[in-house]
Amino acid sequence: MTAALPSATTGDHPALPAPESEPLPATKERAGQRDSGRKTLVSLAGTMNKRGMTLEAIEAALLVENGARCSPPLPETKVRKIAADIVKRYPAGELVAPVLRFALTASTMTLEDAATITGELLEACLAWIRRYVVVSDEQVIIMAAWTLHTYVFDAFEVTPYLFISSPEKGSGKSTLLRILKAVACQGRSSSGMSGAALARVVEASRPTLFLDELDAQMKGNKETAENIRGILNSGYEPDGVYTRCVGKDFDVKDFPTFCPKCLAGIGELWDTVSDRSITIRMCRMLPSETIEPDRQVAVKADAAPIKARLEEWAARGAADLLRPIHPSPISGFNPRQNDIAEVLLAIAQLARGEWPQRLAQALQTVCKASRIEDASIGVTLLSNIRAVFDERKTDKISSADLAECLCKIEGRPWADWNHGQGLTANNVAQQLRKYGIHPQSIRLESGTPKGYRRGDFEDEWLRYCPAPPISTATPPHPASLLAEAAFSSRNTQPVVADAKSASNPHEQSVVAAVAVQGGVPGDSEVAWL
Repeated sequence: MTAALPSATTGDHPALPAPESEPLPATKERAGQRDSGRKTLVSLAGTMNKRGMTLEAIEAALLVENGARCSPPLPETKVRKIAADIVKRYPAGELVAPVLRFALTASTMTLEDAATITGELLEACLAWIRRYVVVSDEQVIIMAAWTLHTYVFDAFEVTPYLFISSPEKGSGKSTLLRILKAVACQGRSSSGMSGAALARVVEASRPTLFLDELDAQMKGNKETAENIRGILNSGYEPDGVYTRCVGKDFDVKDFPTFCPKCLAGIGELWDTVSDRSITIRMCRMLPSETIEPDRQVAVKADAAPIKARLEEWAARGAADLLRPIHPSPISGFNPRQNDIAEVLLAIAQLARGEWPQRLAQALQTVCKASRIEDASIGVTLLSNIRAVFDERKTDKISSADLAECLCKIEGRPWADWNHGQGLTANNVAQQLRKYGIHPQSIRLESGTPKGYRRGDFEDEWLRYCPAPPISTATPPHPASLLAEAAFSSRNTQPVVADAKSASNPHEQSVVAAVAVQGGVPGDSEVAWL
């Protein structure tokens, strides 16, 4: 007879184990939360380690974040193991870590300390840039202040972009990008990043972006170019976002885009992005000019002490000292230009001494040259029309005569319109329509043709081109030579008339300036066109 199996309820024998089953949904959910929390802590540990923080500091920060972000929190031993594993696997640089360890325990700077340290850092950045590239004094002062701003950009309502441009390749744009990236805060470079990748990079760490070969992307895929343009447009202000649908359910998500950016390319930038940028014009070196070669290993090692001092400056409360500083607007600048200038001028005012005056003069010189070249086709037309009225000493002109006069101005695009046939009266009317200016019947000795009165333009001239116009007389030098002279990176102050043209006359920006003989250089010295 077969023996009976022990009963599951018999006290003499233990109950048989229940069959294994899948974890309950709640258990699965908790496991997923723990895994998500661990990934968060690993990411934070990696970021802090890259910044040179000590193991003790990383552990302390992770323990705090563990209680705030992880639900349920990980065991303390596991948190400490995450910190130790990251530090062991990715050792921080020896040159940076000692200074940062001091910075983490240093007291907040006084205004007197801040003035001394900020001035020293500006001088250090000036010398650093000059070692590797040939630029004007005005340009290098602006770039030095911009470098400091990358460490404290959160203290401001905008972040000014740098746009490094040149008419030809081989002018040092990429070199300058690498040199600035070596000392900027969390520099990250790319020469072909998509809009989606760009948005995610900014969301992850808000680095200082260095985007090279932007001209190639502008001419490439139209959708990609517009995505990048949208990110650059919105990333100028703290609340800027790039909105996209993500995931299987197409959930709407806002990607923050606010961070410092340095762009480089041949030719011109999108108008809307150029309006948010300070343009640094580069040109090829002369045989007599010498610089150090930018060997990347040596550059990284030499930049480390400067970068460490900048990080210490930021860690000791530079942003808090900068927030209350509101420099006076620069006369002659429009509101957006003054927004850009205010960020850099605040840093100069923190440094005290001659820095505010030096930087203000540098901004006036560099931005003046950019304003000359970056005028839109509409503003150029308004300025040229004013020159025609002044040249003819009249208060009214027929549409046909106006178009003919415009086409006769050398160095301007009007003769190239309509495949070389020249600007027509209808073209003029189409361009002026957006300003609310329309042709109307006027009485002349020859009849009553359609035309324009000077009074129709007065308000628009004051708003868009308030400076005096130039004469329509033939310029004294060829336009190609004038452009080179006026916008050389070694001669940023406009000294002669200049004109610029593009392959498509309908999209080009053309403007000119002439220097007034004598007097002290200033806004009144240049006539804009």
